[in-house]
Amino acid sequence: MKRQLSTVATTEINIGNLSDGVNFVTTVARRTPEALCTDIFVSITATLTASLKNAKLSAPDIEEVLLVGGSAKMPRVIDLVTVFFKQPPVAVENSGQLVALGASLLSVPPEESPLNPAGVLALEVLDNSIG
Repeated sequence: MKRQLSTVATTEINIGNLSDGVNFVTTVARRTPEALCTDIFVSITATLTASLKNAKLSAPDIEEVLLVGGSAKMPRVIDLVTVFFKQPPVAVENSGQLVALGASLLSVPPEESPLNPAGVLALEVLDNSIG
């Protein structure tokens, strides 16, 4: 359902033989799960603000924003990130490869990494997953 609602405004849920031969069919609109996740969406902005403050950066200092994972396809998450950074997130084709690259960057001391010539050290990596 979450995947379908990332691309369409409504989707149908059909559970055959839910109980004693009774089928369950209903339509869910994107706004329904978005309303249920409002508190989580608010926490995304708070987390971004705190992370930038800890790094002594501001939103204009960020050149590119990458979203990875199932929540990265949620239109409301994309909208929040776009408004916060005043730029849309970059579409990631192979998120598994991006995650592996990030893990490899964190596994090597920054001064020794050929992929990290600036010697940037990520002290705090945050997983903010929604569902």
